[in-house]
Amino acid sequence: LMNGDVTVSSRPGEGSTFTLWLPSDGAATVADLELAITKTPAAERPLDLDKAGHAIVRSLDSIGGGFLRRLRSDARIPRSNGLTEVQLLDHAAAFVTDVAQTLIVIGTTEDPAELLRDSGDIQRVISERHGAQRLRLGWTEDALRREFEILREEIVEAMSASGVNQPIADEYVARIIGQATRTSVIAFKSAQNQER
Repeated sequence: LMNGDVTVSSRPGEGSTFTLWLPSDGAATVADLELAITKTPAAERPLDLDKAGHAIVRSLDSIGGGFLRRLRSDARIPRSNGLTEVQLLDHAAAFVTDVAQTLIVIGTTEDPAELLRDSGDIQRVISERHGAQRLRLGWTEDALRREFEILREEIVEAMSASGVNQPIADEYVARIIGQATRTSVIAFKSAQNQER
């Protein structure tokens, strides 16, 4: 109900550690976005969000290519050079496609609540798996956070290159990426705690 998460790490005979994660004050979540959208009549929703979503879908290859190049050259992500393209792009394509689909649903669906709930669940699962995978590959929390910054920048650049000049689309993407970052970090820290 508070858009947080609870994790547990347990060792038989030693005990359990429960960790409660709550978003900081003012942190916009995908749930906040869903609520705002479902309470806004379709005629009053931001125009052309579906165009932004379609621009992202058309640009998947360029987003992936730019993302990969930047991961390999970013000083805050030193472990990326030793990884394969498949390891680096592991969850990116599915996540970016779902971000695009979210924008398309908002821009074209009279009652997007149910579809957005499914999309939020998909993004959450991808983000959780991604955070745990990055820990297994030896990344730091800072590298994980930087990776999401780069991904957001690549998505926004693709929308701009496609002629989508809509600050509201950028805001939606930023909110979705922000929630994914928080979820990945929670999974990263939870996996770290389980390793200890």
